[in-house]
Amino acid sequence: MTVSDTTKGALFMVAAMACFTTNDAFVKAIEGEVPLFQVLFLRGAGSCLVMLALARVMGGLRWPRGRRDRRILSYRAVVEVLGTWSYLTAIVNMPFANAYAIQQALPLVVTLAGALVFGEVIGWRRITAILVGFAGVMLIVRP
Repeated sequence: MTVSDTTKGALFMVAAMACFTTNDAFVKAIEGEVPLFQVLFLRGAGSCLVMLALARVMGGLRWPRGRRDRRILSYRAVVEVLGTWSYLTAIVNMPFANAYAIQQALPLVVTLAGALVFGEVIGWRRITAILVGFAGVMLIVRP
């Protein structure tokens, strides 16, 4: 039986989401026993090893050649660490449902920021979807 690329992609997404959820549950379980920066380091090191192996096997491992590219990637790495630290802090201090609801609102925020900051044109349907999405987040979080 041959599996289509679409099915493979869906299965990989399901596996990735299961890994993320399991990882978050482990972080919540060791709350207070292991310092957050140690958890951050271990999570990052493990992720880097897995991604490095996958990139090498799939032939996608290419190092940036230009100085500008390395600088941009360095900035991105710093922002990724800060974002992960913020997320793990939220996971430790909030119920899972609230943290996940806020995380799922990120595409809505990015779309809205693209319109407000960069002048991207979004139609009334997208604006309505963003408002409904934010209402759903507020319903779950109940601030």
